[in-house]
Amino acid sequence: MALTIDVKTQAFYGLVEKLRKKGKKLEQEYLQKASRIVVEEMRRQAPRKTGRLQKSIRVFRFGNSVKILPTVSYAVFVEKGVKPHEIKPKKAKVLRFEVGGEEVFARRVSHPGFSGTFFVRKTGEIIRPRLRELLLKLVYER
Repeated sequence: MALTIDVKTQAFYGLVEKLRKKGKKLEQEYLQKASRIVVEEMRRQAPRKTGRLQKSIRVFRFGNSVKILPTVSYAVFVEKGVKPHEIKPKKAKVLRFEVGGEEVFARRVSHPGFSGTFFVRKTGEIIRPRLRELLLKLVYER
């Protein structure tokens, strides 16, 4: 006498059918909730000096996908860093800036470089398991 276990695919196909019927609604709900999670975490990870970088983080929708990114022009430099370089004025004869509350003028400045904060990369690493958990929750709780 053989001992057997029958595995039926009825549960699998039942879930597939359920997803097919409610797919669009689930997709929209997932995109909305996932976007909110990503934006909140990216704002937490972004360095804060003036708050402009954090406020610039936006969600752009493209059909059934979204892109979430900071929109200020300097975001890529904060993320990836910059090599040491010289800064010269573009429209004036000298640069004007403040150091320790005092006004300073210079014809050029040597920027020491910056290694980057990788706040976007960190966000991706942190939210990946949370997005997986959200997806499973939306699919299986319905």
